[in-house]
Amino acid sequence: MAFQCDLGNGQSIYLHNQGDKTVITLCSSNQGQQQRSSSSFITGGWQGTPQIDRVNDAIRVKIPTATQEYVFSIVHNSITSLTDNEPAQPETIPLSPLQNMPPMPPMKMGDMSMNLGSMTMTMGNMSMSMGEKYCSQCGAKVNTNAKFCSECGHKLG
Repeated sequence: MAFQCDLGNGQSIYLHNQGDKTVITLCSSNQGQQQRSSSSFITGGWQGTPQIDRVNDAIRVKIPTATQEYVFSIVHNSITSLTDNEPAQPETIPLSPLQNMPPMPPMKMGDMSMNLGSMTMTMGNMSMSMGEKYCSQCGAKVNTNAKFCSECGHKLG
């Protein structure tokens, strides 16, 4: 499952459990500029909802798993794993489940068309294909005969 958290001041955190990996993405945006940085950590599958706390100038992310609770610290644009889990007086910040985005429809401009799901592009009588199939929701490589993405479960078209 994926979660998002609005930190205010144009910053958001996205958390996603992909198999044994936890992916933490920090997004910052202001007028005319956007930055995104992601880090992934081997944590195992989640055993509950993550928790996000604000501790002084840092954000603390707690990930509960079957073996332990992993704790990560985010300061500015740096994401690090912590071993000490006892900061003074944290302020818990609410998380909300991330809603899946609808797949991007094929684009068409004059005699040129692009389809991200099948990774094909045509222009006039020319055609180019990656020869592989990718999920239009998460971008993961999928088998050509798959009906659903093995990473995010999105129905493939």
